[in-house]
Amino acid sequence: MITKTLFIGLLSLCLQTAVSAHPPFSIVVNSNGQVYYSDLENIWMVDTDGSKRIVLHHIHNHELWLDDDDNLYGEDVQNVGENYRHRVWRLDTNSDLSNVVEWTSGHPSDIGGIATIRNHRNESVILQRPERAIVVGRESASPRYISLDGIDGHIHELTISPSGDIFVAIGSTIYRIEDGAITVDLYTPIDIERSLKFRFVHDRHALMGMYATDTDVYVSVYAGQYMVRIDESRKIHDGYRSAGGWSPSGVSVDDTGNVWVLEFSLRNQARVVRLDEKGTRTIF
Repeated sequence: MITKTLFIGLLSLCLQTAVSAHPPFSIVVNSNGQVYYSDLENIWMVDTDGSKRIVLHHIHNHELWLDDDDNLYGEDVQNVGENYRHRVWRLDTNSDLSNVVEWTSGHPSDIGGIATIRNHRNESVILQRPERAIVVGRESASPRYISLDGIDGHIHELTISPSGDIFVAIGSTIYRIEDGAITVDLYTPIDIERSLKFRFVHDRHALMGMYATDTDVYVSVYAGQYMVRIDESRKIHDGYRSAGGWSPSGVSVDDTGNVWVLEFSLRNQARVVRLDEKGTRTIF
């Protein structure tokens, strides 16, 4: 017979295993207002009428991005024995799927990261976690190399404002690299309030997806079940709080001002919440 103590211990272990999964951290909105996100198994689209459907099946994806023509990009990572293999794919506006980077042995981080975002000059911006650096314009003749060495803490994610400023989360602090600069400036620290339900979240997943406008920076605090908005004066506002076993892992803002929050659960499930300008929540 399983004792009550053993049962609680097993339950706690199951919860710890569940939240140790690396959540998807991107949610993107195209020029038509269609929203794309990953649940780690499929790529979903929320259409403008509120309906949603799978647009790509059987893709293990954490990060999505769009180009200026609304083509959708993402990575696909698979286990191969004790190793990984990965590719970078593109889904065009005609729903044709192709590979930008063919299947390659190893994990994307093994090769120093992939070009996940482009700035307003259409330069590729690559976050290289192993080298603790950001490379801007790797495809150009003279890329900018921005070292993050000497800044303590796990490098989480980055985002770029429309005007070209790069924001990167390291540890519990947001740093800014002004457009064209090679120096990293402290922007604002975030006092991470860890929630009891998400107490097993590793430090490397404490801060997840970010999004920047020219006035605000939105940061998902996955370890605390909330999202914050940092305004121009660097004041931190409570932007959204998840309920139950859900927590924000990604965020985006559409052209009409709606804030889209990607939530990931203790059961490794994903859903989307839309916050309109009045603060009304709609769950998809």
